Amino acid sequence: MLRLLACWFGLVAMLVVALPGKPALAADESPATVGEIAHLMAYIRTSNCEFLRNSAWHSPEAAHDHITKKLKYIRYRDALRDAEQFIELAATRSSMTGEIYQVRCPGVPLQDCSRWLLDELSRYRKSAAPKR
Repeated sequence: MLRLLACWFGLVAMLVVALPGKPALAADESPATVGEIAHLMAYIRTSNCEFLRNSAWHSPEAAHDHITKKLKYIRYRDALRDAEQFIELAATRSSMTGEIYQVRCPGVPLQDCSRWLLDELSRYRKSAAPKR
């Protein structure tokens, strides 16, 4: 049953990526949301961390590619209201198994990917805030 579900999800993901029509970037997303998501995606790709997904460790590039596919699917369905929703829907757990994504970075204890990204989002917002 799990194998059938995995095949179905893979087929849906491939179709969504190849679908014309609705753009990969939803027009209803605010510029701030678009920028924050772009920053988080770059943060994933350029990290020196390993990502645990469905009981297997993956490189930053593989994690980035996987989350990009999920992001395209989410944006095909609807706009994201904020970066927190992106983290919740695309970078927290497996859509197939429900397993929590985890991150292992050098010199840092294993942590949930969602917490890792929320912490980076907070740092990013503080650095992007206008200085008075």
